[in-house]
Amino acid sequence: MDDVRVFGPVVYELSLADAAARGLLARYQVVVVELVDPVVTPKRLYGDERWEERLRGQRLAAVQTALLEAMAEHDLKTTITFHHRTVEAQAFAEGHPWPPTPRPCATAATSSSPASCPRSTTS
Repeated sequence: MDDVRVFGPVVYELSLADAAARGLLARYQVVVVELVDPVVTPKRLYGDERWEERLRGQRLAAVQTALLEAMAEHDLKTTITFHHRTVEAQAFAEGHPWPPTPRPCATAATSSSPASCPRSTTS
């Protein structure tokens, strides 16, 4: 957004510290999740099958599961996720149960396999 020809000039700038001091910000915390999945490995993600839909779906499921686990562990009610491509963000949002259904596996104990969790159903 630095291109003035596209976005126009900056009209007003407010730093994060000033916004917090004025009470303009909602309470927030940053949670970074490290995803280590036995199925979706770096070897597969950077290998010959990296363009295959099956791997894309498996990665998406692993990321969605990690989000649910992080939400349960940190008692989060609202999240913002960042994606490198719009199509990935759309697939993530469309395939993500919202609001999340409490499941026994979506806890801080990450030793339980996502495969053992029952799929949520919507009517």
